[in-house]
Amino acid sequence: MVRLVRSGEGGGRSLTWVGRPGVTLLDLDEHTRYEQGSLRRFPRSGSGAVSWDQVPDDLILFSADSETVNLEDALRRWSPDQRSLVFFWGNLAMPSVKMSHEVTWPLLPDISDKVPEFWVYAIDDDILFEESFDGTFTVSRIPGKATPPD
Repeated sequence: MVRLVRSGEGGGRSLTWVGRPGVTLLDLDEHTRYEQGSLRRFPRSGSGAVSWDQVPDDLILFSADSETVNLEDALRRWSPDQRSLVFFWGNLAMPSVKMSHEVTWPLLPDISDKVPEFWVYAIDDDILFEESFDGTFTVSRIPGKATPPD
């Protein structure tokens, strides 16, 4: 999805991130804007994971052991009409990315296998998905933004 490469400018040893076609790397301003509209609306634990016990039950759509969840099925179920997904990682050492569903599907197995903790923000649906380091997968509407389905 993203890889670190030498920038090649001036023969230096500078490194930069590049994304695959269809993967938009977010700059810090974009990351901050998307994070404020999603992840920062939740109470967080010291580890950075969402403190789900402090989130109202009516916002939580699903929670299960990560080993029992197919990430693609979950994304299709709770954000079926989504045009853009933003992926946040455990820290900013790797840039957050924005992708369409079509670009995302083939990358999901690799993400699930190699990244122990991440969040997916379904922008159009105001849904947050969390794959936590402790092995829990949770789907929730975003506080203060989401409305219950009809």
